[in-house]
Amino acid sequence: MTVVIRTAPETGISETAEILLVQDSVELALLLGEVIRCWKPPHRVTVASDGEEALAVLRRRGKHALAPRPHLVLLDWNLPGDSGRGALKAIRSDPAARSLLVVVLTGSESERDVRECYDLGANAFVHLPTDLHGMERTIHATLDFWLGVVRQPPVPAP
Repeated sequence: MTVVIRTAPETGISETAEILLVQDSVELALLLGEVIRCWKPPHRVTVASDGEEALAVLRRRGKHALAPRPHLVLLDWNLPGDSGRGALKAIRSDPAARSLLVVVLTGSESERDVRECYDLGANAFVHLPTDLHGMERTIHATLDFWLGVVRQPPVPAP
């Protein structure tokens, strides 16, 4: 499943980021996409339903051949199969994707998951609250930090 949520730039907004949201729950992906779209400046969100599709987007393969390079990957840790672990391992082992900012966004609060996430090279482990207000606050703080404060790594040559 690929859901592309496109937003129109607001007047005076000069920078719109590309975000890859890796999330297997359609309902949660749509909700998070809407929360991201309402942030200022609005951003473009591409949703991948699993790690395999996320890698196809990042590698621009198949139906994702024209996919833009994301500025930020928001990765669900508890995806089906080998979960976000496999996707994170693949991203960090791919020279073209290695420098991407990857934030694990999950409902997990397990210390084991936190440790494993950082051991595999994630830039951050963010617990996603289940209530809407907490979720909005968390997403906005995450976007504000990673897209507004942190300097992005340079894009590697193709």
